[in-house]
Amino acid sequence: MVQNNDSSFMKTGDKLEITTDNDIYTYMLSVAGDVLGDGEITKTGIATISSHIIDGNVISGEEYLKAADYNNDENIKMNDIMSMLRKISD
Repeated sequence: MVQNNDSSFMKTGDKLEITTDNDIYTYMLSVAGDVLGDGEITKTGIATISSHIIDGNVISGEEYLKAADYNNDENIKMNDIMSMLRKISD
């Protein structure tokens, strides 16, 4: 079960809950490029990543930092921004 207010898409920060016979597992979701938790890759989100690269510590929360690492190389750098810009211009 995904817990969010709008079931049409998942967003960074949504929780995924898996229930088995004996246990409940809860996972916080990260959606690549969705650093604002709105379910989209936006220019505002890209600007937030840019500020994070320049100023540091702008983005907080493990799931949001993971979302900012668009190419999943464990670094938040300009190549993440460039990949996201290509994605939204398609």
